[in-house]
Amino acid sequence: MNEDSLKIWYDREALVGKHQAARALMMFRGFLRWCAARPEYRELTDREAGRAPAIVESLPSSTRRTDALEAAQVSGWWSGVEQLNNRTASVYLRALLLTGARREELASLTWGNVDFQWRKLTIADKVEDTRTIPLTPYLAQLLATLPRKQDERGVLVPHVNGLSEGGLSDDDQLVYVNGVLKGKLLENERLAQLAARNRKE
Repeated sequence: MNEDSLKIWYDREALVGKHQAARALMMFRGFLRWCAARPEYRELTDREAGRAPAIVESLPSSTRRTDALEAAQVSGWWSGVEQLNNRTASVYLRALLLTGARREELASLTWGNVDFQWRKLTIADKVEDTRTIPLTPYLAQLLATLPRKQDERGVLVPHVNGLSEGGLSDDDQLVYVNGVLKGKLLENERLAQLAARNRKE
């Protein structure tokens, strides 16, 4: 495996999707590092092949996100979220900020994956099947205030959607996370002002 063979592979994959090919290349770089650390594979690969100029120049440009929460906005955002009428939406948003979890990861969190005794959360992960993160006393207190029913699958999303019958599909969760929740946020005047300011910048 060398620069030439990797370039041929990348060019072929990029015809299907440039960004998908770029992500695959990032993972393959990790594989090359793994090979370089093992004597039996070291001579078969070139660790730097994925960083060759001919390949790097072909990568799609990364777009800087403009919808991120700035450090100076956290205080106002937090205050606005605390004032939301929907308690579960308020807890969900603060949990996202406190844990750094992805929206869909936290939306699919179940009570069975909340360990109040040993203070940990087990959430779905896009790389591994699951990952475990610490459950701080503050977040544990927030989660403990949420109502729960034995027949409900999720901790956060079902209460917000009001869908207590039949559970929620993954699509239901994403519809809520990406759509309904945004509307609830903008009902708060302070959060709406922050969103408008971000759009102008």
